Amino acid sequence: MTFFQDLEADKCDKESLPKNLSIRSLELLEWPNLIRQISSFASTQMGRRAILDFQIPLTKRESENLIKETIEMHNLENETDQKINFEGIFDIKKNVEICFKNGVINAVDLLEIADTISNSRKLKAFIFNTDSRPLLSSILDNLVDHIQLEKILKNGIEKSGRISDKASEKLTELRGQLNYFKNERRRLLDDFVKNNSKYLQDLFIGDRYGRPVVAVKVNYINKIKGILHDSSSSGNTNFY
Repeated sequence: MTFFQDLEADKCDKESLPKNLSIRSLELLEWPNLIRQISSFASTQMGRRAILDFQIPLTKRESENLIKETIEMHNLENETDQKINFEGIFDIKKNVEICFKNGVINAVDLLEIADTISNSRKLKAFIFNTDSRPLLSSILDNLVDHIQLEKILKNGIEKSGRISDKASEKLTELRGQLNYFKNERRRLLDDFVKNNSKYLQDLFIGDRYGRPVVAVKVNYINKIKGILHDSSSSGNTNFY
């Protein structure tokens, strides 16, 4: 009897299959070593896990379908002279589950979701053809594009992970106000330095603990009104 006939004959007792016939057959095929070797060629962690978790088909029909899928993929690469590219497709399962439960993930994780949506759509467009690749196309048929979600995420988050000004009208307004006040503060400091240069160690506007400061000579601290933020190691300069 062939391997598949053996499996078919024992199919009526699936509980015993993993314990006897399948184990012996898989040992003869060196199945664990085979899938470990194949998994080393996977370009993503998801693909590697899928290969390592793959269970050998129990029927001849299942095996024939898998062979047909492999042939479809092989023909596709020959027709286009291109390799299937999984670049930009991330394992987003955990982050999607967090969002589904109203949890919070960071901006970089959100960008990975957007990139995965975008690159999955490109991959589907490259493979999908019900005439020449019916089996592969049937796998991708239920892959939803989620274009609107992708647009929201990419418009709202910059590549650096910073939330974009375009994320909302309110954020645009608030950041505009913040920039105005920063520029106004800088103008006032420049005027202060210009008008009080004789009391200052230098004309440089520094930073201490996130606050702009000027270096005041210790002999002139009574000439300057302000909050003391720091002093030099020599004690000759105070930063207001």
